[in-house]
Amino acid sequence: MEKPTITGKAEVTLPTLRSVPPSEAQSYFIAGGHLLNGVKALIGGPQDSLWSLSFLASQALECLLKAFLCSQGLSEKQLKEHTLRHNLEGLWKLAEKYGLGISSTAPDWCVSLNSSHNTPYKIRYPMGLNGMVFPNPANVAKGLARLCSVVEQKIEG
Repeated sequence: MEKPTITGKAEVTLPTLRSVPPSEAQSYFIAGGHLLNGVKALIGGPQDSLWSLSFLASQALECLLKAFLCSQGLSEKQLKEHTLRHNLEGLWKLAEKYGLGISSTAPDWCVSLNSSHNTPYKIRYPMGLNGMVFPNPANVAKGLARLCSVVEQKIEG
């Protein structure tokens, strides 16, 4: 059966479109959400994907915490200070201090991610490394999803 062909013209007038660049908080949140999607995609995958999952989870956690902190007025410069920039436990504690509504003690999965994500950045530069210990992927995904919801509520207001 041959598909019908439709021909003709149509004219549509759209209202003026305006594109506003996202704020730093929104930019971090968008990145964190996309990285979280990568974490979710790797859940239940082969054991050799744990490195990738942990790397993405660490980046997602960093972005989500920085999204909240930016929304509270912290500058990019402050968040890039050497003692804070990739320190997931430090970012967690600071977010709690600024009112994110999370435990003052970082959960075990955050501590585990931080051990390879923070200086000396073993998950990115594994020089002289014989092995890695990764947190439970399901706990990481569940914790990140919860954090993502909390951050979204706080920055969306």
